[in-house]
Amino acid sequence: MTPDGTRSADRDTDSGGTADRTGPDGRPRLEHRVVHRPAGPNRCTVFPPGMTGVPRMSTWLSVNADCVVALEEVR
Repeated sequence: MTPDGTRSADRDTDSGGTADRTGPDGRPRLEHRVVHRPAGPNRCTVFPPGMTGVPRMSTWLSVNADCVVALEEVR
């Protein structure tokens, strides 16, 4: 487990340095990480896979984890 709450195995690593960014239906794939904080609300960050550095930092969105609902609950 890393300090930000992710596991080392969660890092995007493949021979080309990027992961597939679209799913089988052609829609963009997204990944998420929940950071459990000792003070304040837990935070959920959503981002496209396979990016690092500035591109990854410029394409993420974080919200309080208690604002996130399961897709099945809103369909």
